[in-house]
Amino acid sequence: MNRTLIKNGIVITPLEELRADVLVENGRIAKVAPDIAEAGARVIDATGRFVAPGAIDLHIQGHEGRDFWECSYE
Repeated sequence: MNRTLIKNGIVITPLEELRADVLVENGRIAKVAPDIAEAGARVIDATGRFVAPGAIDLHIQGHEGRDFWECSYE
């Protein structure tokens, strides 16, 4: 099992910011809690840093040198 423990971060949630650790197992958040101890996990010290799930921005503004805001089929 692939485990990473992110320690001492400021965890961003939709409702609040938490001072907590984040355990990630096989690419998924498995646990968020203060002072997680997980033997064998790779540890990342995030002291003073924000921790948030990643996002992919799928938005685009144009294609082939044209701007979508031009509002024509050509």
